[in-house]
Amino acid sequence: MFTGQENGNSDNSIANTEEIEKLHNKIEQLHSQIDKLQTENKELHRQLQETSVNHSPIPNPQSPLPDLEQLRTKTLNKMKVGRQSAAGKALDYFIKLLKQE
Repeated sequence: MFTGQENGNSDNSIANTEEIEKLHNKIEQLHSQIDKLQTENKELHRQLQETSVNHSPIPNPQSPLPDLEQLRTKTLNKMKVGRQSAAGKALDYFIKLLKQE
């Protein structure tokens, strides 16, 4: 004889099986996405290495430096701070280092 409880267990079992199947499908989709992303990542790394090798900057000792003091002044004005601020002192030091080389 069937009782309501047995029928309920059967419905739960079917629901659980369907849910497990959905989860398995989702896992397969995620694995597929991971594979695609790993392939894309490898290709991007390869392109980056090619670009780095082919376009490595060659220092040109003849190229003049831009007007660093003017750039410093513009930058500090945009930041609304003065030359005696921490940012101003940092830029002064940076300019000093650039001019040494």
